[in-house]
Amino acid sequence: MNNYLLSDAISSIDDDIVQNYFLMKEKLSNRAKITRFTISNRVITMVACFALMLISVFMIYKMNEQSSEFELPVNADEISWYQGQGTDSDEIDTLLEWNGLNVSKTLNTALQNAKESDYLAIHVRIMDEMKINDFVYNGKSYKEYSFELEELNNLLVKLEALLKDGEYLKYGALLYTEGTPDGEKWSYELYGQTVEYYGKAVLEQYIVQGEFLADKVIYDMENTKNRISSIYQALEATRNAYNEQIADNMATQFKNSGYIVNVRGGSLFLFVTKENFAKLNVENVQNYAFYHASYNEYNKAESD
Repeated sequence: MNNYLLSDAISSIDDDIVQNYFLMKEKLSNRAKITRFTISNRVITMVACFALMLISVFMIYKMNEQSSEFELPVNADEISWYQGQGTDSDEIDTLLEWNGLNVSKTLNTALQNAKESDYLAIHVRIMDEMKINDFVYNGKSYKEYSFELEELNNLLVKLEALLKDGEYLKYGALLYTEGTPDGEKWSYELYGQTVEYYGKAVLEQYIVQGEFLADKVIYDMENTKNRISSIYQALEATRNAYNEQIADNMATQFKNSGYIVNVRGGSLFLFVTKENFAKLNVENVQNYAFYHASYNEYNKAESD
């Protein structure tokens, strides 16, 4: 197409159509700008809201952290702590009487050397440990867990011994009458005592038709060891739960009487001057045992 024909074709286009085309193009362009602006604003708003939410959560966390912090009555280095090796639990059986209170030997020494206004760090325990036997955790009492553990330990001892005796007991009465093919022979009394020790149920389980199932014994030994490990964990969890409950209950009593206490890792720590400790006024004080707490133990309890 030559230039003349092109110019003629363009001149023949309706002016209204051309104007409408450019007007529509301008509207579309403005609408795109508005859309981009709106989306941009929405994104900025969402980001700002998310940032505000994060800041709020952080502030709440810091507020809770600050409110949960326990402040010692004086600086830690101004408090009398147990300085010996290990923790105060090393002296659990050495309780003495001091002003009508059951105190450990090292706490008694610390009290003798302290001034009336000196603060001491004291680990408070309940003396009646038998109460833990009735404490229920995950459907079983501490006593039931202990009984189950004892039964499993007894079973493991039997299974370990049976690995040796089973090779002879599989011969039955032949063991004390004629003896085994390899020359082993027991007295009737020894045979009877051994059978009685294992019990008929155990022997019938591992000696079948004159064959000793040593592989089954080994397999059951491993299962028994796993069950023992689980019971140990359950006992520890039960004791921890019990200690936490007892510590919380004791803390309430001490706080109600105006004393400074802190519960950490299921342990109750009392911070009191020698003068106020001598006049300790809490209910059932005779049920408590007081130990000189070490600073390491106190810090360790915080992380437990």
